[in-house]
Amino acid sequence: MATIPLDLQQVAHLKKLADQIADQVQLFIDRHSSASVERTVLRLYGVDGIDKDGTPIANRVVDILKEENGLPRGISRPFAGALLSCGKGVQETANRIAQRKLKFTRAATIPQEQIQAREQLLAAEAVSRLDATRQRKRLKQQACPLPRQPWRYLIVATGNIYEDRRQAISAVEA
Repeated sequence: MATIPLDLQQVAHLKKLADQIADQVQLFIDRHSSASVERTVLRLYGVDGIDKDGTPIANRVVDILKEENGLPRGISRPFAGALLSCGKGVQETANRIAQRKLKFTRAATIPQEQIQAREQLLAAEAVSRLDATRQRKRLKQQACPLPRQPWRYLIVATGNIYEDRRQAISAVEA
């Protein structure tokens, strides 16, 4: 079997550089993420609906992760781990977390490579749904194009419907 002559010091140096880059990216995420961003991630993954109190499931799941001090690293990876530990679909997993029947910590025994692979699949599916939505919108725009511009409109709102009517008629006639 052939061997590749690698300079192990250079490999160690490259790994150190990769760690530095990953740390910088994480710092950027930490400064720019918020609970609303993380709820959006869950919605992109397909989490929908509300609980018995009328709270959106995505909000509830993010709040639960926040209680467990897991939110600073984002919702994506913990949710992917929860999916794998639960063995159910996106919505059922989110429902179980929201009902506190499933904990994020249950995924601790799952190898990180499997969690990352599931996370990548979730992201790819989300992007695919966004692309499909964009394509449907494009087809609708082709089927029903916008009218010629400039668009003209008139807003008349004096608070008196009789006066508004009179002013609107005058404006149209002008």
